[in-house]
Amino acid sequence: MDEISEDIEAGSEESERLLLERAEAGERSRTREELLGIASHDLRSPLANIRSYAGMILMGRGAPLDPRVKRAAQVIAKNADRGLRQIDDLVDLLRAESGHLELDRDEAPLDELLRVAFEEARQPAQEREVSLEWAAPGDLPTVNVDGDKLRRAVRALLDAAVRRAPQGSTVRLTADARKDEIQIAVDDEGDRPDRDEVQAAFDWETQAVASHKLAAGVSLALAKEVAKAHGGRAGVIPGASVGSTWFLVVPKD
Repeated sequence: MDEISEDIEAGSEESERLLLERAEAGERSRTREELLGIASHDLRSPLANIRSYAGMILMGRGAPLDPRVKRAAQVIAKNADRGLRQIDDLVDLLRAESGHLELDRDEAPLDELLRVAFEEARQPAQEREVSLEWAAPGDLPTVNVDGDKLRRAVRALLDAAVRRAPQGSTVRLTADARKDEIQIAVDDEGDRPDRDEVQAAFDWETQAVASHKLAAGVSLALAKEVAKAHGGRAGVIPGASVGSTWFLVVPKD
């Protein structure tokens, strides 16, 4: 009987310890979420103000802007937009890694969502002298997704393909609405990635160390988390001889 009592007491102590650990983990999770909210606000606010003032300059009424002033305001606005996007991606990625990525689902025309991402990627492609080709069909369905996050995920795939694409080559965006899922793919004509590159493509820490830049790795890692949150997947497949296919798959309904 004494042994049984000791076992019961030990089991009770173990249960209390596990409950305490879970409570502490929950508290840490809530604290981290609060800190992410504060960090997002504090980082976004100055950039949002800078972006707003740059926009006011570009929309100025009266005499035409001096070309140098206009160009400076355009550069400021562009970099502010990029900074805001990077902050959003990093905060969402950290939330995803802690299991707190929330989706704001709504019905969205897939064609429109893809076209916005496609147009957003056009300027970076032009700067690298890479052509973008729209190869998606015209009868894409309406999907129930978080349109903003999915658009950003597709943009991340396009940007990744453009970065790998050689000067003068073409990056193609395609989509296929199958019976149960939507397949979105971006093909580039760059060097064929080896197995290690494929495995590390969506690892943001590895990408940040390799490129000395945080943004690219974070946006791709977030794209994978967004696909997963929708019940889908994302990845990259080496081409038969050259290039890569960056893909994202989400359930149709």
